[in-house]
Amino acid sequence: MKNRIHAVIFDCDGVIGDTEPLHLVARQIVYARYGFILTREFYIEAMMSRSHEEQMRAASCDPKHSEVIRSEVRNVYNLMRQELLREVPGAADCLRRFGGDFFLAVASTQPRDVVVGVIGQAVGNALLHLFGRNIVSGEDVPNNKPAPDVYLKTAELLGIAPANCVAIEDSVPGVKAAKAAGMRCIGFMGEFSTRQSLLGAGADIVAEGHHQINRETVESLSLGVVSYI
Repeated sequence: MKNRIHAVIFDCDGVIGDTEPLHLVARQIVYARYGFILTREFYIEAMMSRSHEEQMRAASCDPKHSEVIRSEVRNVYNLMRQELLREVPGAADCLRRFGGDFFLAVASTQPRDVVVGVIGQAVGNALLHLFGRNIVSGEDVPNNKPAPDVYLKTAELLGIAPANCVAIEDSVPGVKAAKAAGMRCIGFMGEFSTRQSLLGAGADIVAEGHHQINRETVESLSLGVVSYI
C-alpha cells in the first residue's frame, strides 16, 4: 500500500510528559521578574511549542536579558519537573501498543537532554529505549515548529518518507509542522488545546486521550478513512 504508515512520531511535551503546565508556570514566574505578566491564553497563542527566541519576541522582552531569562526559566522548570512531572495518562500503554509494529520516534522543539529526561521520568527508561536514536530535538534543526524541519529531519533519520509517517501532536504549531512536512497527524486534545483548534490547524483526526490511539486508528489513516473520534 503506497501510503501505508510505517512510523509513529510522538511530540514530547503534552503527549508523553505532562509538562505544559510546568512550562507555563516557570515562564509566568520568570517573566514577571522582568515586568511581563504572562497569561495562560497568551502562552497558548504565542509561546507554546515556540523557540525561546520566538517567546522573547512575543513578550517584547529586551534581547539583552535573553540568556538570563533562558537560564532562569530552565532552572525553575527543572526544579518543578523533579517533583511534579507526570506521564500524560495512557502514554506508556500507547507506546507499548505500537512498539514492535511500527518504527517509533520523537520530534520536539526542546533541547535533547530535556526531551530524554522528560521521557525517562514520565514513562521510564525501558520505554525510552523504544525510540533508540530516533529522537530529534530543536537543537538538530534551524527552524522550530510550525516549520516542518523537525519532522522532515525525523523522517530522514528513520529512512521513511513523510507520507508514510503519522505524528501525534497536542499543539497548533506542532500540527502545522507535521502537515507541512507531508505527514498524517493525530491531534491530541489536552489542557492547552481544543478539538476545533487542532482540526483548524490541519489534524486528520483528533483523539481525546491515548486510549483512543491504537493500531486501528493508524490503519484508518493509511486507508484514507478519516473518522472523527
